[in-house]
Amino acid sequence: MVSTSRADNNNNTECCKAKGVAEECMSFCKGDVPTCDLQSIFSYQPCLKSMKAITQCQVENLSAEARFDPDWQAPCEWE
Repeated sequence: MVSTSRADNNNNTECCKAKGVAEECMSFCKGDVPTCDLQSIFSYQPCLKSMKAITQCQVENLSAEARFDPDWQAPCEWE
């Protein structure tokens, strides 16, 4: 799962667009994919074919020093 920490708090949408990532998959490029809502997660299944491009954009835009919030937690309420 791509999360804010994986994207290093970067918005990589321009890179993803340039690599042909579909609009419905841009949440992965922004780093704001839902982490707990299973219905939403399953709706992203078509984005699996774009994971290589998305990951390349994230790697290309990583900074030397991490920029994510180390205290961030997914707002999940699992039963």
